[in-house]
Amino acid sequence: LVGVPAYLLSCSSHNLFIFAELKMENPIPSQLYYYVTTENTIYSTLLLLVIGCILPVLIEELFFRGLVYSVLPDKWWIRIPLPALISTLFAMNRLEFIPFLIIGLCASAVRYYSDSTLCSILARICMYCMSILFSSILPYQEPDLVQNAIDYNRTTLYASVIGFVLGIVMMIVLLKQLVYVKYRIK
Repeated sequence: LVGVPAYLLSCSSHNLFIFAELKMENPIPSQLYYYVTTENTIYSTLLLLVIGCILPVLIEELFFRGLVYSVLPDKWWIRIPLPALISTLFAMNRLEFIPFLIIGLCASAVRYYSDSTLCSILARICMYCMSILFSSILPYQEPDLVQNAIDYNRTTLYASVIGFVLGIVMMIVLLKQLVYVKYRIK
């Protein structure tokens, strides 16, 4: 379930940072990810799913929330933000820094409170599934489609603000439940 607020927070912050960059008249940096194909066959969709979603999530989570996480001291204020920050720095782009940090913090919190890397992998995969399901409600604003603040879709701006607030509320509730489960079991 953490994938839902993680998607809302990351997509909303991405859209809001693009709007802020356009309002400040800063040049938009190039995208980190590009489409692999525009072919709409089942094989291309499956290949895109495996190469673009499953493999990167597995590799990132096993390294950052598996290996890096395991060598850190067992304190929440180290084990949650440090792997998130390190994983975010590997995908450095000023527009993507906060969204990737939010995703990393969510995955690290799930890993810390569940004591399972599998749970953080599932949370990330759930986040990508939510991006497919919510794409019509909260679209991911492509940086190359807007050149100035006038080109920016106002509906996307309002949906991003609402999505960010909803994501924060949902994340607080889910993290509270994760903390409850972790300390109730012990």
